[in-house]
Amino acid sequence: MISDFNKLWSGQTTSAIGNAVTRFALPTVAIFTIHATPLQIGEISALGMLPFPILGMLVGVLADRFPRRLILIASDALRFAALLAISIAACFGALNITQLYTVALVTGIGSVFFGITYQSYLPSLVPTGDLPHANAKLEFSDSGSAILGTAISGVLVQWLGAALAFTLDAMSYLVSIATLAFIRTKEEQHSGPSLTIKQLAIELREGIDCVFRSNNLRCVVGATATTNLGCAMAISMNLLYAYRVLHLQPGIVGVVLGFAAFGFVGALLSSRVRALFGLRVTLFGSLLLLACGMASILLARIGLPYVALFASSAIGAVAATVYNINQVSYRQSIVETRLQGRMNATIRTIAWGIMPLGSLLGGFLGNAVGIEPTIAVGAIVTVAGAFFILPMRERASALAATEA
Repeated sequence: MISDFNKLWSGQTTSAIGNAVTRFALPTVAIFTIHATPLQIGEISALGMLPFPILGMLVGVLADRFPRRLILIASDALRFAALLAISIAACFGALNITQLYTVALVTGIGSVFFGITYQSYLPSLVPTGDLPHANAKLEFSDSGSAILGTAISGVLVQWLGAALAFTLDAMSYLVSIATLAFIRTKEEQHSGPSLTIKQLAIELREGIDCVFRSNNLRCVVGATATTNLGCAMAISMNLLYAYRVLHLQPGIVGVVLGFAAFGFVGALLSSRVRALFGLRVTLFGSLLLLACGMASILLARIGLPYVALFASSAIGAVAATVYNINQVSYRQSIVETRLQGRMNATIRTIAWGIMPLGSLLGGFLGNAVGIEPTIAVGAIVTVAGAFFILPMRERASALAATEA
C-alpha cells in the first residue's frame, strides 16, 4: 500500500513539473510574443509573489484551523482553472500582457495557500526524526521536476506553441488533486475558540511571537529574506540576458536550464554536509555558493554562453537546495504542530513577500542601468544575506537529537 507521504510526494512531484513549465513559459512568451520590456518582466515575476505578503499570515491561521488536505486540493483547483484559461487564450492567439499578469497573480494565490499548508501538513504525515529525509525527498523530486519541466517548456514554447505548455501545467494540478484525495491520515482537530477578528489577531500574534522570540529563527528569516531579495532581482533579468544580450534560442535555453537543475545533488548531500560542518556553517556556506552561482552567469559574455548558463544554474540549484532542506527541517523540528501553519506563514510572508520588491527593483534597474549590472547587484545582496546566519548560537540543530 502506498503511504500517505508518498501520495503527497507523487502529487507534489507532478505539480512541480507543471510549475517548472509555467515559470519558464510565462516570461518567455512575454518576451517573444508580446515583446515585453524589462520592467514588464519584473512585474510578471512580482505579481506571482505578491500574494505572500498580502495573504501569508491569514493563510497560516487558516492552515492551523481547517483540514490542510482540503486547502491543498482547493489550491490546486484554483491553479488548474487559471492555467486552463490562459491555454485557451493562447490557442486562439488572444494572449496579451494583462492576461499574463492575471495568471501570474492567480497562480501566486494558489501557491501561497499550497506552499504554507503543505509544509505545515508534512509533520502530520512523517515522524519528527524523519523530517530531514522527507524534505530531502521533496526537494529531490522538485529538482527532477525542474529538469524535466524546464526542458519540456523550452521545446513546447519554441516549436509547439504556448497553448500546449500551459495545458500541460494545468493537467499536472489535476494529477496532484487525485493523489491528495487518497490520503487517509487523520489530522489533529482544531479545538480552540471560534475565529473572530479578535481571535484572528491573537493567533496572528502567536505566529509572529513564535518566530521572533527565537534567536535562531530570526537569523533564518533575515538571511532568507535578504537572499530572496537579491535572487529575485537577478533572476527576473536572467531570461532577458539570455535572449536579448546573448541572443540564445529559447528551445536550447530551456533544455540547458532544465538539465542544470541539479538540486537533487543538494538533496543527497544536505544531511551529510550538515553533519560534517554543523547547521550554521552549512547555511552560511550554501548562501555564499548561491551568490557565486548567480554572478557566474555573467561569464557567458566571455564565450561558451550555454556552458556558463548551465554552470550558473547548476551551482545555484545545489546551494539553494542544501540551504532550504536544512533550514526548513530545522524549523519544523523545533515548533509544535499546532503552530506550524502560523510559523511557516510568518516566515514565508517575510521571506517570500520581499520577492515582489526584488523583481520590481530588478525591472527598474534593468531599464535604468542595464541587465548585467542588475544581475551583479542581485548577487551582492545575496552575499549580504549570508551574514545574517553568523549570530546563530547553535552550530547543530535540534535534528541532531532526533536522528541520534
